[in-house]
Order: sequence, then C-alpha cells, then structure tokens
Amino acid sequence: MRRQSDVMQAVACPDVADVRAAIDVIGAAEADRHRQDSWWRMNRFLAKAFRSPKSTDAAFAGVQALRDLGTIDHAEAAVLFRKLFEVRGGLVGSKADAASEAAFYRARGEEALADLLQTKPDLYAQLCEGAPWSRAEKPRRGRRPVILPERTTPVYQPQKAGDSQSPALIDAYLLATFCSAWESDAECERLRQAISAVKHARGLAADEAFAEGQEPFEMKVLSAQLERRMNGIMAFWLRQYGEHLLASLLVERPDEYERLVEGGSFRWRRSA
Repeated sequence: MRRQSDVMQAVACPDVADVRAAIDVIGAAEADRHRQDSWWRMNRFLAKAFRSPKSTDAAFAGVQALRDLGTIDHAEAAVLFRKLFEVRGGLVGSKADAASEAAFYRARGEEALADLLQTKPDLYAQLCEGAPWSRAEKPRRGRRPVILPERTTPVYQPQKAGDSQSPALIDAYLLATFCSAWESDAECERLRQAISAVKHARGLAADEAFAEGQEPFEMKVLSAQLERRMNGIMAFWLRQYGEHLLASLLVERPDEYERLVEGGSFRWRRSA
C-alpha cells in the first residue's frame, strides 16, 4: 500500500484541454473577484479539482499558467495551490502537515514556494493571508499589501547528471509549439495590432523600429505587455514538458533564460 506522502507527490499528466478549462474558470473568478459570482466560480473550480488526481494536477497547472501570465499574483496563486493540496489530500478544514505540503509543491515545480513554507512559515502565512480566496467571506477592496523578500529562482540544472537535453535544445525542440501558440493567441494579436497602430500614427511601417531613444511611452508599455504574454505562453508549454525550473527562470529572469538558450526562440521572435 502506498503511503499518503507518496500519493501526494505523484503527479498525474493532465490533458492540455483540462488545463485550459481550469484556466477559464480561474480567470473568470479573477475577473469577478468583487462579485458573489467569483465565489460560485471558485467553488466550481475546486469541485472539479476534487474529481481525480488528474483533475487536481490540471487545476494546479492552470494556476501556474495564470500566475506566469500575470493574470493572478504570487499571493493569489499560493492560496489556490494550498486549496488544491487540501483537496488532493482530503484535508479541507484540517491543519496541513508542512512537510507534505512542501513535497506536494516541489513535485509540481514550485521550489521557491516550498522553500518559503519550510524556512519562513510566518511569511508564507502572510503571503496567503494577503490574497483573496484565503478566507470564506467576500474579499474587500484595498486588501493589505504583502511585503515579500526578493524572489530567487533556483539555478537551472539538467534533471539528471549527464542529461544531454540542454536548455538550448529544449527551447529549439519547442520552438514550433511556441510559434503556433503565439500566433493563435488573441491577446498577442491584440497587442501586435496596437503596436502597429502606434507606429502607423507616427509614420512608421509595422516592421520598422523607432530610432534609439525615440520610442513613445505607450509603445514601451505595449511592448512590455507583449513580451510578458509571450513569455507566459512559453512557460506554460515548458511546464507541460516538466521543465518547471526553466519556466520559472523565463518568467522571473528572461535575460538569463535568453543567455542559457543562446538566443534561441528570443532571436526568432525579434526577427519575425
């Protein structure tokens, strides 16, 4: 008979369609967070996650994707991760064991959150308390901000000693997947169109660049939003292939990711 800790650490391989369904539900709850509908949607999300280990892990991956895309923040993601841990272990309403909870996070690529839970439990509790969905009542506007220490991303290392799959090879292998996802994403297309409109209004063609130091403020904002969106989409697919450290590195330190992959997909998308 498998121990409960082994069961908690075992990660099911969710279907991408199930992950996207979880993203839709959480995203809708986030959009309506100050309405009662938000709580109905969140209860629906947790009820679906309870159905099976595969459903729980699809929900977990959905939370990671929305966090990576910037739709929800780290505090909101931490609360949802904890709720999914409770759902998976049948611990709703009970006090969770920190070691088991940390193991649950680590098995799903959340090393930084597991470290915070085990080394600074008070700060971890503050993180969760500062987010909506952490209490049973409807969240209030103007919630107290949480001050966190500077986040650190673990240094990327291959999964096993001697693993030949370098970051550059992984990035190259997934390039076609990244490109297809970027092209089909409505938000990426909206941002590209907005950037083209800014250029057109200033007499530039869509494929022309502003002179150095002449980029208007709205162009900088739109470019940063598009960059974050594209990175978040890449992180989603990296996580589907189990490359959680690379995904976290990409979202938090994209310059370092670009260095590791020797330009890779970054070079391609900037020349497209």
